[in-house]
Amino acid sequence: MFEIIVTIFIVYAAFFGTVLGMVSKTGRSAWWVLFAIVFTPLSAILALHCLGDCDSMRKKKVIEEEMWRCECQNILKSGVRENNTSPE
Repeated sequence: MFEIIVTIFIVYAAFFGTVLGMVSKTGRSAWWVLFAIVFTPLSAILALHCLGDCDSMRKKKVIEEEMWRCECQNILKSGVRENNTSPE
């Protein structure tokens, strides 16, 4: 009986950890942690997955991708200049 309770606790903790990771990854508020405690972590995981990123997190990801794209273009341009060849 003790093993079953420990197993259930470990599974619950793993799902709860998933909720914590999704909250930080999607930029959602900490209220989702309370939602996971009151209801179930599985319902919170499903809801967070359906909602996706919040607007501020989406904007942050777009800015990071744009900076990465500019860095790649600069690397390609400097590589072309060093090789003294024309870009294809």
